[in-house]
Amino acid sequence: MGGEGKTAFGLHFKVKFANMNKVNYQKILEQTIEKNERENRVPTLLLHSCCAPCSSYCLEYLSNYFKITVFYYNPNIYPEEEYEKRVKEQQKFIEKLPVKYPIHFVEGAYEKERFYEMAKGLEDCPEGGERCFLCYELRLREAAELAKKMQMDYFTTTLSISPLKNAEKLNEIVPVKGGKKRTFFANSGAEADENAVKIARGYTKRPNIIVFSGAFHGRTELTMTMTSKKAYATSMGPLSHGVFRARFPYLYRKPAGMPDDAAIDYYISSIYDVFEECGAADTIAAIVVEPLQGEGGFIPAPIEWVKAVRKICDDNGILLVADEVQAGFCRTGRMFASEYWKEAGCAPDILATAKSIAGGMPLSAIVAREEIMQAVPAGTIGGTYCGNAVSCASALKAIEIMEKDDLAGRAMEIGKKVTARYEAMKEKYGVIGDVRGLGAMIGLEFVKDQASKEPNPALVKDLVQECAANGLIVESAGIYGNVIRFLAPLVITDEQLEAGLDIMEAAIAKLTA
Repeated sequence: MGGEGKTAFGLHFKVKFANMNKVNYQKILEQTIEKNERENRVPTLLLHSCCAPCSSYCLEYLSNYFKITVFYYNPNIYPEEEYEKRVKEQQKFIEKLPVKYPIHFVEGAYEKERFYEMAKGLEDCPEGGERCFLCYELRLREAAELAKKMQMDYFTTTLSISPLKNAEKLNEIVPVKGGKKRTFFANSGAEADENAVKIARGYTKRPNIIVFSGAFHGRTELTMTMTSKKAYATSMGPLSHGVFRARFPYLYRKPAGMPDDAAIDYYISSIYDVFEECGAADTIAAIVVEPLQGEGGFIPAPIEWVKAVRKICDDNGILLVADEVQAGFCRTGRMFASEYWKEAGCAPDILATAKSIAGGMPLSAIVAREEIMQAVPAGTIGGTYCGNAVSCASALKAIEIMEKDDLAGRAMEIGKKVTARYEAMKEKYGVIGDVRGLGAMIGLEFVKDQASKEPNPALVKDLVQECAANGLIVESAGIYGNVIRFLAPLVITDEQLEAGLDIMEAAIAKLTA
C-alpha cells in the first residue's frame, strides 16, 4: 500500500475487481482442470469461505479435481455466537458432503476489531460501496497469505460466485433503455416490482405511479395495491397511497364496434384521465406495465399502445417499468418480451423479472441504466438474502441452457402448434371466444357464446377439474375467471404437447356436448 491511504487503496481494488469480472474465469478454470487431468495431477486448493451455503456449489464441483482445504475467515460477523454457528455449519456441511478427494478445514481467527478498524470512517457507505471492497481485500489477503504459507497450488474464494457475475450477464441481455446498466437482485417477483417502484421514486423524486386494470404485481402491501383484482387483498387494508389505475388495452373487450386503432386511442386516453382526476403528470414517477398480462388473462400489450405510453413517459419525465416476472426468460419467443418493445423503439427504463430466472431457486432482479440505479438513496433497497450466491449460480446455468438450447426459438414453435390447435377448437366450439398471446404464453378465453362474449367462468372451473381427472393440470386466469392459460415447460416434447392438447379438447367436447 505504501503511502496510499485507505480510501485510495479501496478505490484501486474496486477498479481491479470490476475489470476482473470481464474475464471468463469459468473458461480458464476448465482449461486448468483439463491440463491437470492430462498430466494426471490432483493439485491442492485453498478455498476461502464465509458460510456453508456460499461454498456448497464450489465444493461439490471443485472436489472432483482438487484436494481442497476450506479456510473460513470472516471478521465481519456479529455477535460471536453467530460466527461460531457459521463455523459449525461449514464443518457439518463438509463432513456430510460426498466427495472424490478429502476436504480439510481451517478456521481463521475471529477478528472483529480488525474489521472495525478497516471500516472506520466508512460507516455510512451503501452496500456494494467502498467498505465492501475493503472487506473483500481484507479477507482475500488473509487467504492469499495462508495459501502461500501452506504451499497450496491454488487459492480462490466463494466471493467470486457473487451476484456481480450474474449482474454482468443480465446487464448484457436485458433490453432496457440507455447505455451502461446496473442490476439489483432480490428474492421474489413482488420484491422486484416493489423495488422497481422505489427506484423510480428515488430517481424522479415523485410519489405516484400508474398501473392498469387486470394487472397482477404481487402480494406485498404495495404490490397488492398495484394488483387490480382485490380478492388478493381481502382484509389487508388500508393499502398503499399514490397508486392510480388506468385501463389496459384488452382489445377483445373493447367498446362494441370500435376499430382497433380507435381502441388504442381510447385506452391511452385513460392515462390522461389519471393525470386529470388523480395525480398530475409531474407527480408520476413510473407507469408499470406487464408486456403480457398473466393473471389478467394472458393479454399482450399492443405495440402501438406501448409506443404511445413510451411517448407519454418521455414527454413528462416518467419512467416506463416493464414487469416481466412471468413473461421473462424465453416464454414469449424472446429472452424478454420487452425485446419486442425495443425493436419498435420503445424500450422500458426499468425491467423487473423473476420466476424462470434461476431454474426454481429464489431470485429476482431489477435492471435499469446506471444513472437510475445510482439515484436510489443508500439503505432504501436491500435484504439479507438478496443475491444469494447459490441462486445466482443456478441462474447463470439456467440462462446458459436457455441460450444454448434456443428455448426462445422453441417457445415460438410451441406457440405456433398450440395456437393452430386452439384456433381449430374455436371454429368447432362456440364457447371459445378468443385465442391470444405471445410465443408460448397463450390464453384461451371461454364465453357463453361468441356473439355476446359473456364470460363463462363456470365452464372454465369444470374444465380445470375434468382435465385434472385425465392427467392434465391447467390453470385459470382472467379478471372474470374465464381464461385457461397455456404455460407449459419449454422443454416439453411434441408428443407431450399433443397429448395435453388432446386431453384439453376432449374435456371441452365432453362439457359442451
